[in-house]
Amino acid sequence: MLSDGQLNWGRVVSLFAFASALAQHFHTSPQLSHLVPTVTKLLAEFVSLRLTPWIVKQGGWDAFDRYFPEPNGVENSIWKGLLYTFVGLGALASVVAAR
Repeated sequence: MLSDGQLNWGRVVSLFAFASALAQHFHTSPQLSHLVPTVTKLLAEFVSLRLTPWIVKQGGWDAFDRYFPEPNGVENSIWKGLLYTFVGLGALASVVAAR
């Protein structure tokens, strides 16, 4: 993944996603659960030694936030509106049920 020396945020995300999936797999396997700390340690060492200089050069984790902005589209607004509606209805139902 990094053998060509060309780093980008997509590769950084892929590394974290792979390590997370691997640790989760180990965690759910009784024979392998003892390897979770090893995955964490290896990821931390790799990020510290190989990725940190590149991340700093890009502008730090703030640059990551700018590269992958949170969606603020209509769909996101609809889901938030539905969530607030259901939370409000749930609270109202709780008040009515308590009477």
